[in-house]
Amino acid sequence: MPPLETFCPALPYEWDDLEPVLSRKAVERHLTQHHRRLHELAVAAVRGTPFESLSLESLVRVTALQPRYRRLCALATEAWNHDLYWRSLRPAAGGEACGPVGALIRSSFRSFELFARRMKQVAGELRGNGWLWVSWRAGAIEVLTTQQTRTPFTDGHVPLLTIDLWEHAYYPDYDDSRGAYVAACLRNLIDWQSANQRLLRLSVPRRQLGQPQRGVIQQPGLEGTVGMADRQDAKGDEHGPEQLLAPRPEGAKGAACAGQSRV
Repeated sequence: MPPLETFCPALPYEWDDLEPVLSRKAVERHLTQHHRRLHELAVAAVRGTPFESLSLESLVRVTALQPRYRRLCALATEAWNHDLYWRSLRPAAGGEACGPVGALIRSSFRSFELFARRMKQVAGELRGNGWLWVSWRAGAIEVLTTQQTRTPFTDGHVPLLTIDLWEHAYYPDYDDSRGAYVAACLRNLIDWQSANQRLLRLSVPRRQLGQPQRGVIQQPGLEGTVGMADRQDAKGDEHGPEQLLAPRPEGAKGAACAGQSRV
């Protein structure tokens, strides 16, 4: 993967595509004043270190094991988390999960309604700022939060999607109603198709993905699953950061799953 400073964070859709759930003003401020600023600080912090040539995800993995690079790790982690956040959302999406992720959710939580209830509960229990995650680990879907500049993939999870629980993500539109923000994202914006793509890129037995087919899915591991660390799309085509961060082409909008119900 290209080194960190060879690309600039951008949305995979237009500024106002997430309205009315997230306003253009809130999205623009979030990306330009927070995400891009974190990215710039990470680029500055990595210069002069042995890690200048690493991709963003590799940088997080390596520095997480070295206390002397704690600040660099925190900056890189927040940049990585933000990139996945934007790619966890899509205009006119949300509602009940479909595909293998949907099957695993029903297997792990008995129903999508119970899963959605757990998402809102866990988000409300987080004290302070952080992130809400839907992750895969050991054949099951897990819902968890991390505080501030933490990410679950350094603890053995495979993040499938995330919702930013820092106040700057929801205060402009929801004030202190974090639960309403999470509910609105689940109902209208969560991109289950992209979560399915991340899950299917794992090299694990299909039965662990909630699929009855025989065999093993041979695809890249975590570094091939999320955001700027993506290496292939579902057909195996190579991507660089320019394609990954380009706006979503016209016609790509729509419900995440055909015939889905809303939360």
